[in-house]
Amino acid sequence: MKKRWEMLLRKLGVSDSGDFYGELHTLYDEPHRAYHTFQHIVDCLTHLDHYLLHHPLPDEYAVPLELAIWYHDVIYAPFRADNEEASAQLAAERLAALGLDALLIADVVALILITKHDGLTAALNETLMVDIDLAALGSSKERYAVYEAAIRQEYKRVPLLIYRRKRREILRAFLQRDRIYGTAFFYEAFEAQARVNLAWAIEQL
Repeated sequence: MKKRWEMLLRKLGVSDSGDFYGELHTLYDEPHRAYHTFQHIVDCLTHLDHYLLHHPLPDEYAVPLELAIWYHDVIYAPFRADNEEASAQLAAERLAALGLDALLIADVVALILITKHDGLTAALNETLMVDIDLAALGSSKERYAVYEAAIRQEYKRVPLLIYRRKRREILRAFLQRDRIYGTAFFYEAFEAQARVNLAWAIEQL
């Protein structure tokens, strides 16, 4: 993963003199995390690669997406209400320190904020960012069960009855959407299984 990070920066004509990769790794490895870990970033980048293999995008779209994936959960605490905003702010600071273009940084910030999942997406890269972040919902039943257990671990301080009620509300909101995935690629790959997984998880709560 470090080589991938370095390759991305070389493409942009900069180097990681501040060891921002090390900072990323440290933050994603914080002990209170169970799902929002470095592995989640690996999985998201893998989903991006699969999409680009079938639907190549110019760097003006692909590069902001990859940078946003690296930083979208860099600040994460289960009971914090501004994780995305804080992650976007840190991304903006670090990318500015690398000397990257202000317009590129603005694109990255917008893509990170879209992972709040509280509104409609318009541009393709925004829709892709959301689909990539939600890909775990459509994983195999076994992997999805691990995902649900990890989310519960992150919220272990919440009493079980309250957690079950709140989690059901969140999962039902996804299930009630006309579509969970906005792009045809992710819809075809994950929509059906995501709906099976969500219905199963609600039943288990």
